[in-house]
Amino acid sequence: MNDPLERLHALGMELPPPPEPIANYLPALRHGDLVYVSGHGSVGRDGAGIFGRLGEELDLEQGRQAACLAALNCLAALSAVAPLSSVRQILKLAGYVHSTAGFTRQPEVLNGASDLLVAVFGPAGRHARTAIGLTQTARNFAVQLEMIVALHPANYLPTT
Repeated sequence: MNDPLERLHALGMELPPPPEPIANYLPALRHGDLVYVSGHGSVGRDGAGIFGRLGEELDLEQGRQAACLAALNCLAALSAVAPLSSVRQILKLAGYVHSTAGFTRQPEVLNGASDLLVAVFGPAGRHARTAIGLTQTARNFAVQLEMIVALHPANYLPTT
């Protein structure tokens, strides 16, 4: 099973519809064989999601689930500009964890996203990563993620 969508379905998951921007930006921008995926939060297709602060309302496992949910939203945004099967490598994942001043387990929270990306893309899902704790996030998301993704050159379409 090499198709990322098949792998996702085998995990019992599916992509949500591509997220709508909540301000004046693009959810994902393709430039040559790179895709820059904007920050997406831990919200589900029905508007429900995982909101709140790690170390206060939320525990580590809820944080990992929030990171996985935010990663699904990033993949949905990516899929709107390039098929997931065209991914050569997830290059960079930046994660912002809504957390208390004493909470220091942001890297473990982001493993929820990193583990999903490796499960879906195999070795191409391994990436460089930044984990940052914030005292507040947009919309009170528990986790927000952004990604940089490289596509296979054969799928290159000139941008205008």
